[in-house]
Amino acid sequence: MNNPADHDAAQLEPLTKDHVIKFFERYIAPTSASRSKLSVHLVAQNTASSIIESASPEDKSTILTTALTKLFAAHNISTDEEKLATRLRGRRLSLSEPAPVAEAVTEYLTADAGVDVEKAREVVQQGLVALGGGQTEEAKEKGTGDAVLIEDVHAWKASLVVDAGAQPVRPLSDFEDIESKL
Repeated sequence: MNNPADHDAAQLEPLTKDHVIKFFERYIAPTSASRSKLSVHLVAQNTASSIIESASPEDKSTILTTALTKLFAAHNISTDEEKLATRLRGRRLSLSEPAPVAEAVTEYLTADAGVDVEKAREVVQQGLVALGGGQTEEAKEKGTGDAVLIEDVHAWKASLVVDAGAQPVRPLSDFEDIESKL
């Protein structure tokens, strides 16, 4: 029994239809009291912004130039790394205060790369979000909540607000075929 498939088959062989039905009724059926769902979201401890913040000034410029080159490539914008590094040089390179970085990158995109102002703003905003130095306008409007520690799943589920759900644009009766077909 070196084959994993044989091992799996040996484990499944003693199961009966009754076992599967009981499993479904206990763990999967929507009416089951022990049915639960779990969603896990992992957040890296070492983010791009923390790496940049802890780097030396020379390394910050190199890290930002490399990251921005990749971002520009994703938007089909060619990068002159020397000109970009020149724009970043002499500025405070911190993502906790992203304005100097955003200004330097916007100047590079509009003056050196020949990108129109609107696209430059969009690329800069995406870059700041990707590097952990900014939020999209949509995220600012929604606001971010704090993480919730759930100790009792059933009590937490009971506290959730129920909404009406999706509503059809047209009533389903519009699609019924009432007339007889000859």
